[in-house]
Amino acid sequence: MKGSYNILSNNNLLVEILKKTISANEYTKLKIDEFQDKRFNRSFNLITDLSDFDKNIDKNKIKDLFIVFKENKGKFIRNKSALVVSNKEMQNAINSIIKEDKKIYKEIKTFTSIENAKQWML
Repeated sequence: MKGSYNILSNNNLLVEILKKTISANEYTKLKIDEFQDKRFNRSFNLITDLSDFDKNIDKNKIKDLFIVFKENKGKFIRNKSALVVSNKEMQNAINSIIKEDKKIYKEIKTFTSIENAKQWML
């Protein structure tokens, strides 16, 4: 499976787990599945786990995934989004992509673990 999600209703949270092999089309399909889930709520905050991605991943692939992320942003009324990135080089690359986009850079923060991201959400 290239992508999955978990809804934590009690925490007002949706957690996505993306594998480095996921394409933008597959991510779009995952987003559709999330929104069609009966447990989904537009007010959920979002954690996207990219810890499977490594420093050698093509930066354009990350940008393509961000396009899907932004296209679906309107389906949420969230206050916070977190990205989980396992290595520093990847985190720097993602932070530079985020900073380039004035529409999303204030809403997203990167973390090295899901637990740290959850703590920030609560």
